[in-house]
Amino acid sequence: MKRNVAISIVVPAYNEEKLIDRCLTSLLSQDFNLPYEIIVVDNNSTDQTSAIAQKYNVRIIQESRQGVVFARQKGLTCAVGKIVASVDCDATYPNSWLAILYESFYDSHTVAVAGTPTMEANPYWAYFWYKSCFYVIKSVYGLTGYLVYVGAYNFAFRRQTFLDLGGYRTYLDAGGDELDPLSRLRICGKVMFNPKLKMKISARRYRQGFFKSMLIDGIYYYYVSYLLAKIFKHTSIRNHPIRE
Repeated sequence: MKRNVAISIVVPAYNEEKLIDRCLTSLLSQDFNLPYEIIVVDNNSTDQTSAIAQKYNVRIIQESRQGVVFARQKGLTCAVGKIVASVDCDATYPNSWLAILYESFYDSHTVAVAGTPTMEANPYWAYFWYKSCFYVIKSVYGLTGYLVYVGAYNFAFRRQTFLDLGGYRTYLDAGGDELDPLSRLRICGKVMFNPKLKMKISARRYRQGFFKSMLIDGIYYYYVSYLLAKIFKHTSIRNHPIRE
């Protein structure tokens, strides 16, 4: 295990044999001069995800409890870096990403940092939707200093700060790695939005069409599920992962 690790990157993975190659390649190609580790959390994959990950210089750990929030929590508890970066398997990260992320924590009052995604342009409506949403997020943050949303594919926080909060609330199947950490970390210090912290994410979850993506998955499975789980402290509506 590396000593004095600056950043631990947690990569939850469930049946990601099609995309994990390009994700890990981008994360291992960072122009960053401090030690960092990549933790792949295999969340019961039944394909070649683990076999592919073993070809790379990464740590591979197993999480038998199904769900991305369980996987992120397992990665958090195994991480040794002072900062934990949350990423997604269906995303790629430019060479400058890790250096920009680390520099964003220059202020000791900053407990978390989020960035902006660029989505694939197929379907185009999803690309436009993401671009518009993050323009609003950036504008609100610029005017008020208040961050209203973070994407778990481009988010990082001080490990000890989040551990002191108890880590991820695993009963929050939806929003448990985005909305909930944001609201809790905000109490501890500054949550920064850095528009220079860019990456690219797959549009696969939107290729099922506008209606299902936005109304069923977006509103019902995400926001309604999140609110119900917050109230009852238990997952009552569990979404299913989307794969290409």
